[in-house]
Amino acid sequence: MEIHGAHGYLLDEFLSPFSNKRADEYGGSLENRMRFPLEVVRAVRQAVGPEFPIIYRMSADEKVPGGLTLDETKVVAQRLEQEGINALHVSAGVYASAPWVIQPMYLPRGCLVDLAQGIKSVVKIPVIAVGRINDPEVAEDILKAGKADLISFGRGLLTDPEMPKKVIEGRLDEIRHCIACCQACIDELFRDHAIGCTVNARAGYEHEFTLGRASRPRKVLVVGGGPAGMEVARVAALRGHQVTLWEKSGELGGQLILAFTPPQKDEIATFRDYLMGQLAKLQVKVQLNKEATPEAVRQEKPDVVVIATGARPATLNVPEVEADNVVLSWDVLRGKVQVGKKVAVIGGGLVGCETAEYLAEKGHEVTIIEMLPQVAGDIGPLLGTMLMERLKQQVKIITGAKLKAIEGRTITFTYNDREEDLADIDSVVLAIGSRPEDTLAQAMEGSGIDYYVIGDAVSPRRITQAVFEAMRVGHEL
Repeated sequence: MEIHGAHGYLLDEFLSPFSNKRADEYGGSLENRMRFPLEVVRAVRQAVGPEFPIIYRMSADEKVPGGLTLDETKVVAQRLEQEGINALHVSAGVYASAPWVIQPMYLPRGCLVDLAQGIKSVVKIPVIAVGRINDPEVAEDILKAGKADLISFGRGLLTDPEMPKKVIEGRLDEIRHCIACCQACIDELFRDHAIGCTVNARAGYEHEFTLGRASRPRKVLVVGGGPAGMEVARVAALRGHQVTLWEKSGELGGQLILAFTPPQKDEIATFRDYLMGQLAKLQVKVQLNKEATPEAVRQEKPDVVVIATGARPATLNVPEVEADNVVLSWDVLRGKVQVGKKVAVIGGGLVGCETAEYLAEKGHEVTIIEMLPQVAGDIGPLLGTMLMERLKQQVKIITGAKLKAIEGRTITFTYNDREEDLADIDSVVLAIGSRPEDTLAQAMEGSGIDYYVIGDAVSPRRITQAVFEAMRVGHEL
């Protein structure tokens, strides 16, 4: 049994000076604040008997001003050991510091291990480490260094329930790693929805997506090598189909490449690596620099086509938007264009904010112009909170502003019902969303060839939706 005494829940509320403002015997000194949690521990022990193992989960550092820190929680850990707790599960944070409770990709792997090591230094009972430990080799290094006795995996087992089995069998290269994007698990939980996993569409749908062998193997052509295309190719091959994948560019990944380019997002690259490895293992025929036309598709003679051609950047209909100093965020992130010292990013959604940070870290002076009342409105609360903290230190942000014109180095926009100018801008970066790349999908209408359209080719969304649609179609084939 694990008693949850972390993260600002009831026992932690009593223990923490951040939340406990009582003036009676349950508040004030650490001894008083420990009183209620210890009473609960004693009551549980009395109920289950002396031999039943009890774990206590604790926030060793609440990561908020005036909250618990390691100095106090070391004392708490010793008292819990004295009360007969059999192991300590060392976490961090409260909901006022939520990214430390459920760590997004912006935090490094093993980001709480120092806390586990600190608690381990004062107790003799086993200590469990947690916190962005999504790789068994990282876990093994922690254990070998003596920083913890056990490792707790949470989201990593949603992403790959077979991870322990793959470790035992030496198939480390086949592990699908949690990318800590928080999209399909914690963000959905906060919306009171069922949770899943962005990169494992079967999580929560294991009975719907059984991945058994298809009764009638087919010749499948997948067009597009982004996350949707690679995933549907993987699933179709698993089900016994003969799969060929065409990718227009010279590399696989699609918008995953854009996604893992901004600062602190390299974890996303592990998903591309996993998919590429699976395609090779399953002997999917991959052809790069291969553009799909209706004629080329007909010559291939597939039984079914899956169109996963992704999206293209949206543009604006304003004066001089085609000027030489106006570029697309996608081209900036891919390194296809160079920008000047002073940059204006038009659009403050996910891509705009990340492009702005990417440029700011390279030394550019960046201003974000967003027509909505706030930026980062399409980003989940955990990543969004940390991204905004960094942006405020590096980037100027103008919200509620609608772009009107770009004239040379001057940007004109309306703000509070009046026109304003932003002068001496060397480069303008457009990050105003995207549109479906559905040219092939439209051309296939009436072709007589069985086809599906998935991912951003239907409607630009997130990795979560692309991978889920790929799983669904791959299972239907």
